[in-house]
Amino acid sequence: MHHLFVTVGTTEFDRLVAAVLAPPFLAAAAAAGFGSLAVQLGRSPAAWRMATAAAAAAAAALPAADGAVRWADPATGIAIEAFTLKPSLEPDMRRAARIVSHAGAGSVLEALDLHRPLLVVANPDLMDNHQQELATALQRLGVLVCADSPDDLVRVFESADFEALVPLGRPDPAAFSSIMLEAAGLPIAGASAQ
Repeated sequence: MHHLFVTVGTTEFDRLVAAVLAPPFLAAAAAAGFGSLAVQLGRSPAAWRMATAAAAAAAAALPAADGAVRWADPATGIAIEAFTLKPSLEPDMRRAARIVSHAGAGSVLEALDLHRPLLVVANPDLMDNHQQELATALQRLGVLVCADSPDDLVRVFESADFEALVPLGRPDPAAFSSIMLEAAGLPIAGASAQ
């Protein structure tokens, strides 16, 4: 059985947390061979309440000594761990066979640097939906899969060809800068005017 890691970074993205803890996503994860799931909840008190309510419904002990809450989903048997923040998410990302992340640049680049199959979910509630622009640009490169919103998560998780993703390779700050400039609609140095 594989391990799945979900992160919202240091922000609040309650809709993504709710989506990954919901029965349709857990069923999709189990069908894809995932037996464990870790969910990094960010700074959201509402996300923590969702996790502790799910654990309580599963009759799990709350919370563990390390501040995480753990339980098994009664319908799928998936072992779930939820926590707020850690000094580093790298060990969690390294353990994962696949990562689901918000489309924040830091989380995305860390997952891609570790060459983990990555599905990003843009937070459409952020200013000017800038996460969607970044996710779309990186999806065009074939390095990740993106869902437009948490409502689209299960469909994309089930239908995406994660085996077809290409590794990002060695980080290239100039390439990342170009993607960011393109996403912002700004001119790219050295690019010919059209």
